[in-house]
Amino acid sequence: MLLRYPFVGELARCTDRGFGFLRHARGESMAHIRENVGHALQTMQGLEGKYCAFAIGGSPSRYTQQKPDWDRAVVQWILLDEIDPALTPESYQLARKAELASVDKGRLFNTLAAEWYVRTWEQKAREQPKALLIPDDLLDRALNDSLSQCSDLESCLRLLGAIVTSPYY
Repeated sequence: MLLRYPFVGELARCTDRGFGFLRHARGESMAHIRENVGHALQTMQGLEGKYCAFAIGGSPSRYTQQKPDWDRAVVQWILLDEIDPALTPESYQLARKAELASVDKGRLFNTLAAEWYVRTWEQKAREQPKALLIPDDLLDRALNDSLSQCSDLESCLRLLGAIVTSPYY
């Protein structure tokens, strides 16, 4: 969970039509109920002021509908109070930083592969992702640290290969 969702934001202006807006460090983004991966919601109404973790990338639905902001949409989100244990925005970022600092190469490669994102595009748009996921500074730092700690050429090339084929880069 911590590795999949780089950003935290506050829900605002939620509607009974299945969407609301997320205020976050990069601005404001629309969040749709169908992109929620937590407990099933019937409406977004009443969620104002709640915090969630999320990923930004290309929305296959918005892409096929030719919406102007399809390439910078909230592609998945979950309420922070649904994560066990429940986290605040600050504790989420601290936990994410600690997780990235201690992640082994296998989990780092899985994070970079973002198979959930590729699968979503294949299922909804019947093609490979047309936009990158947006990484955060914590992921960038973790990759920089991993590259600087490569002990041999082969492990360095494997990591570079994972980066250049990742939906994040």
